[in-house]
Amino acid sequence: MTHRLEVSLAVLNDANEINDLLNLAYRGEQGWTNENGLVSGQRSVIDDVEITIKDENSVFLIYRDKTQLVACICLEYKTGDVSIGAFAVHPDHQKTGLGTAMLNAAEQYAADKFTVKKFVMVVLSDRADLISFYERRGYQRNDIKSDYPVHLNVGTPKHPNLKIEQLIKYV
Repeated sequence: MTHRLEVSLAVLNDANEINDLLNLAYRGEQGWTNENGLVSGQRSVIDDVEITIKDENSVFLIYRDKTQLVACICLEYKTGDVSIGAFAVHPDHQKTGLGTAMLNAAEQYAADKFTVKKFVMVVLSDRADLISFYERRGYQRNDIKSDYPVHLNVGTPKHPNLKIEQLIKYV
């Protein structure tokens, strides 16, 4: 299924729904994108979502199916690089092409609003299926890995050697 999305910019009133979606998609029991086998605890807290929405260098793009928030993605601009994070699709809407369409919409939004040299994201190294999803969309592994960022309050690894790695896509 191909989606042509009309995404909108999140506002503070969307913060609770974004937070709920992030926790459902990353730490819920359903969907192929959940990390609950690798990480415990919440993926997101409301304060962090609100701070990101207020940040002048970041935007949250959201997509609603009628009235329900079903996808979100965060873009943070830093001198030619756009970091992509907090990307979630409701488990009931996964495997429909919505994730690809949302990523495409985010990349297009960034290209229209910023001078983009490359897109950067981090993923759990153990998520081969997710890394493959991004590689099919032009992202490349670059061998930059680090320990799971416990200090960011995005959950606790279930094994001590869990790594994250950077993926990049040049524009």
